[in-house]
Parts: sequence; structure tokens; C-alpha cells
Amino acid sequence: MLLVRAIVRGQCPNCGGPISDDRLERGLPCVKCLPTPSPELLELAEMRDKLKFLRELCKELSRAGRLEGYRKLLEEEEALREFEQFFERALGNKPWSAQRTWARRVLSGKSFTILAPTGVGKSVFGIIMALYLASKGGKCYLILPTSVLVKQMSERAEAYAEKLKAEVRILAYLAKSGKAREELLERIKGGDYDVLITTSQFLARHFELLEGFRFDFIFVDDVDAVMKSSRNIDKILVLLGLPTEAVEDAYE
Repeated sequence: MLLVRAIVRGQCPNCGGPISDDRLERGLPCVKCLPTPSPELLELAEMRDKLKFLRELCKELSRAGRLEGYRKLLEEEEALREFEQFFERALGNKPWSAQRTWARRVLSGKSFTILAPTGVGKSVFGIIMALYLASKGGKCYLILPTSVLVKQMSERAEAYAEKLKAEVRILAYLAKSGKAREELLERIKGGDYDVLITTSQFLARHFELLEGFRFDFIFVDDVDAVMKSSRNIDKILVLLGLPTEAVEDAYE
């Protein structure tokens, strides 16, 4: 029986060149990048520990002077493993499959929408991811539809941060008056926080206090509430680092 193999153009995860379907299926780079994988690497390719496999693969590619795209894949996998351990320390259990998928997307720098029913852990994911990135020096913003939810999420975030012993500055904007309100707005204006939690209305009314900062992670709970206020989506894009001119050009 003749076994026919396909060659897929532009799909080698390492160099972006052509690769055979069997190598692609096993997670290996193309023949040009790694002509002869070691027996140890082939054995790891059959196992479920992706991190061990990527570490060994990167070693072999590095020795051959061919390490390219797999470097980033290894960094993302190591960050995911670290996040999973962070998550488990906070909650006492590992993240669900869906939460790992969301984490992988965030850690690879992707923006996306979560379409999932209540109770699958979206809010918990948002809090833990914000704390994780903030503990790494990132700046995060959690946007919620109501002040009640802002209060609830800030309390949960504080509790998780305390349990994790994470030195993260969490700042929630809740309805206050007089001097307390002015002090809170001044802290927001000065960027005196690592994780900011507000309502979507705050974003619409006080964007000028935020636009000078670039956020590494923005979690929006209830996108419909955000879209009710005009041009809130483009405000979020600007806060994520997209140039204002590019956002304005998109409307033309």
C-alpha cells in the first residue's frame, strides 16, 4: 500500500516554510529546520507534556543554529504553566480547559470574545489573569456594568491577592463624594494602581484620566453594556496601545 504524504506550504511553526503533514501532526519542524530529530525528542512528541517536548525541541534547534518560531512558542507555554500554578495557588484547583484556552490566547497577545454561559469561570479568570500580569509588572483594567459588581470583584481580587501574597495595587472606583472622590480620581489620573476596576460608565465619562496609560490586559464583563456608550470600543483600543489616529481612520 502506497502511503501518500502532503506537503503544506508556509506552515512550519519554526521557519514558516513548507512542511510534511506527518511532522506537522507530531508538532515537529520541517526537515530543513531539523533533518533528524533525536530518539528522545520523538519519544516526547508522543507524550502529553508539551512543555518538556518544546524545551527539548528548542535545545536541538538551538544546537543546529535553527531556532526561530519555536522560541516564542516555548515562552508562551512556560508562561501558561506558570499561570496555571498561580491560578491553583489562588483557588486550590487547576483552571478548567476553557480557562486554559483563554489564558493561552491572552499570553500570546490575542484579543478575543468569550461566549460562555454563567458559571463557567469567566470573572474568576479575569481576576486571576489580571493579578498574574500585574505581579509581572503589567497594568490591567477590569470593566464591569454596575458598581455592585465593581465592589464584588474588587473584594474577590483583594482576597486572592492576599492569599497569593501578591504585591499588587488594586484600585476600585466606587461612588464617593467630596474629598474622598477627588483623592480617588487623582490616584487614577496618576496611575497609582496595578489593577483598576471601574464601571463602563466611568470609562465613558473619565477617559481623559486613562488615555495616557497603556494597559497590558483589559477584561470587559458584559460587552453589551460597554457598547451602549458611544465610542467606548475605540477608547478600549486606544488604552491597549492602538494609535488614536488609526482608530479614527477606521471610522472614515
